[in-house]
Amino acid sequence: MRRTLGWVALVLGFSLIALAPLQRFYVAEQLIGVPKDTYQKSTLEAAGASYFDADTAQMRTGATLVATNTTAGNAKASTDDVTVLDSFTVLEDLSTGKQVEVQVQKAALNRKTSELTNCCGAGIGSQTGFDSSVRQSGLGISWPIADVEKKSYQFFDTTTKRTWPMNFEGEEKIQGLDTYKFVMHVGPTAIAKIDGFSGQLLGLDAKQNYPVDRVYEANVSMWVDPRTGAPVNREQQVTTTLRTSDGTGSMTAASFNLKMTPDSQKALVKTADESAQLISMLRTITPVASLLIGAALAAAGIFLIRRSPGRGRDAAPDA
Repeated sequence: MRRTLGWVALVLGFSLIALAPLQRFYVAEQLIGVPKDTYQKSTLEAAGASYFDADTAQMRTGATLVATNTTAGNAKASTDDVTVLDSFTVLEDLSTGKQVEVQVQKAALNRKTSELTNCCGAGIGSQTGFDSSVRQSGLGISWPIADVEKKSYQFFDTTTKRTWPMNFEGEEKIQGLDTYKFVMHVGPTAIAKIDGFSGQLLGLDAKQNYPVDRVYEANVSMWVDPRTGAPVNREQQVTTTLRTSDGTGSMTAASFNLKMTPDSQKALVKTADESAQLISMLRTITPVASLLIGAALAAAGIFLIRRSPGRGRDAAPDA
């Protein structure tokens, strides 16, 4: 009996030892990816903001703007290799409740690299509608899962609908978490045309209207958890101007600096910690446990086999 138990322990032990690298380098990497059931909500605020109120044709100054972003996984649209995320952002004036801007992004991400792809109904939307013809590329909502490097990435900006370099700027703590800070400068980009705008506001002939370009510029800072690729903080300094094509007339249509609230930072850090624990379990704890338990079982099996009495000594003598 002891000998049988020894062989069982030996076989099971070597099986667990053999499974350890498989768990680490295959099973773990198959399971780690952008979750299809992702859900997160964050809030950014900008105090002392100014923006042009189209309803009253006047500039509002000293306003507090609040940007609320909700991102949720779209399991039905996702595939084995692609996770589809629906992101919805509303920018509103806190004092009036007026919606200043609405932005929608349906993003299809490679589950492993978080690179944006153009499938599964991906596109960009606003108050005026949804455009599925926009080609998204680079990184977007998520960063490389558990594989963030200290380098520059191409990052997709939903307002200008193109990528810009997102440069590594150093390491900082956010709510006690060590993060990588990345900064992206979105250069002045014409994002819309207005056929007729008041010359008085542009510093031109008050009796005439002029066609203008709406020009967007921003500095975006993001703090990313390198363990998981999860953003845990964001700041966005935005300037929008209205300019005539010849540059003779212009006005600032918006100027504000959005900063993520501490409560949102804490919630994102908590989620990042939970994800990091899961990744650690898949990549380290489970394979190491398999290796150690396997080694212990194999050693116990060898011990039992060697200490087992031979068959001749166990057998009863012949009559």
